[in-house]
Amino acid sequence: MWSGSRKFRIGAAHEIENSTSIYAGLLRFADLNIVPPNTLYPMFVVAPAARKNRLREQLRRPTFKRLGLDSKVAFLSYENIDEIDTFFASAESGLTIDTIVARAEQVA
Repeated sequence: MWSGSRKFRIGAAHEIENSTSIYAGLLRFADLNIVPPNTLYPMFVVAPAARKNRLREQLRRPTFKRLGLDSKVAFLSYENIDEIDTFFASAESGLTIDTIVARAEQVA
């Protein structure tokens, strides 16, 4: 977003992991954490509810724990996305990152 003196900033990051490796998605998040070391934006793995335990297992890896991904990455199930979509289909206000954060689950 460019506005006045504000520089481009990332509001959130997500990886959609339907059938691909959750590990590979977490590696991309690791890269995001290393390049700008002050990563403060929320990060989400979006996947079917059945993959939540796999995310939990991967976040326990020493590398991801060392980078703090176990406390930075949240899980957002397709079901929660559907609920958000249903709610905002008739809402007058727009979707915010705070709404998404509220529906995400910490798994570590």
